[in-house]
Amino acid sequence: MFDFFQIVDEQHDDPTIYPVLSPPGDAFPFAWERDDGQQPEVFHSKALGVLQRTSGGWTRTRKFTDLTFTVVLTDARAIVYCEKFVKGGGWRGFGVGGLAFAAVANAVSHARAAARRKGKLLVAQVRYPWLLTVGAPPDNRGRHRSLHLIVDAGARGESRVLALEIRVPDRVDGRAYAEMLVRRAAAHRKTLASVSPQDAEACRQLAAGATRNAGSQCEIPGAVPVGTAVLPVPSMPTPQQPASLPAPWPPAALPAPQPPAALPSAPAVLPLPAPPPATVAPGHCAACDHPILTGAASCGRCGLPVRHGEDGRWRAS
Repeated sequence: MFDFFQIVDEQHDDPTIYPVLSPPGDAFPFAWERDDGQQPEVFHSKALGVLQRTSGGWTRTRKFTDLTFTVVLTDARAIVYCEKFVKGGGWRGFGVGGLAFAAVANAVSHARAAARRKGKLLVAQVRYPWLLTVGAPPDNRGRHRSLHLIVDAGARGESRVLALEIRVPDRVDGRAYAEMLVRRAAAHRKTLASVSPQDAEACRQLAAGATRNAGSQCEIPGAVPVGTAVLPVPSMPTPQQPASLPAPWPPAALPAPQPPAALPSAPAVLPLPAPPPATVAPGHCAACDHPILTGAASCGRCGLPVRHGEDGRWRAS
């Protein structure tokens, strides 16, 4: 059951809940991630604990007072670790069980384990998408000496609210660390695909520093349960316009366009042949009224000779 802390070794291969070990010689014993950024806040703490919210308030389930932990606050997560925990009493009961890592028979896991530093690390990790609330509650004397990182570690849809309690260094106001954590967590969360537009806008305002009015506790919108792996929205790279485009290579001279070949002219319209002269004369035989044919010398019916009349018509005489 998740309660923030676990012991990991070089075979641990899944960084979702607990970080994996780094190669020998790295600045930190856990592997650095790209989203962690380049400006971590680091301090040491000698008093840590785990609280669980119940119907009656908060109940302490674990407390470390004899170990020195290193606290690393990055742009994407908060990590608490202790390398020298063998002689302490607060680590008893932990083990390397309950972790999600690849089978040791896998060649890739063997290669990864060989590249990591040897030994075991007592570590707790809080990824910013899990954060419900960040607080720095006052103690009995009104001092803000500790940070509370509150998450929902419930399983199968059941809520199980836990708080990682971290004592801050002496003469340091815990609210300053709380405000810094809120800004970093909000800046990271507003880029996540799972965050609604309303929550993203609220996170944008928190990232801009709108935490002074939140007092010693500030809720961060859009939290997800512990163990949920949430990746930032991939940003499309903006194409860079070149300063000046190269001049196009001059093309070879093209031959002048030739006019299209003239189409053959349409044949001249020949006049239609004149119709043959009328075969019927505009006259009739005076004797039998038979039509007089053109060029006829006599009527074709009665045989009387014909003549051309004064009115221009052929008539039988």
